[in-house]
Amino acid sequence: MAFIEGRFDEALAQKKTADSLYGDKYWTPSCSISNPSISFRTGQDARAKGVLNNIITKFAKTPMATKAATLLDVLNRRRQIEDYLTKLQVTRVPEDSVVITPTQPAPLQNPIAAAGPQ
Repeated sequence: MAFIEGRFDEALAQKKTADSLYGDKYWTPSCSISNPSISFRTGQDARAKGVLNNIITKFAKTPMATKAATLLDVLNRRRQIEDYLTKLQVTRVPEDSVVITPTQPAPLQNPIAAAGPQ
């Protein structure tokens, strides 16, 4: 819950406590993705890359390894993605200029007549 609500320090502390109680074997690979996600969101890219590479190695051939590889790819292209989004020009159409045209439904066809003569 703390992670979802953006309380990253609290989320990391909770995960650290759970890891100390249950170890690596109890938690699924999906729980491990929270560390790089938090590091990614807080600008700690080098730390996130290390954790993602660890997930890819430790949980190879799992869906989480695939997700970690995707996150690593995004992280490696972070500057390119941020530059693109920064330069993106978005123009909203003024509400009073939007025209809604009514559409008429397609006429119903008789399936027997549409099949043709038998």
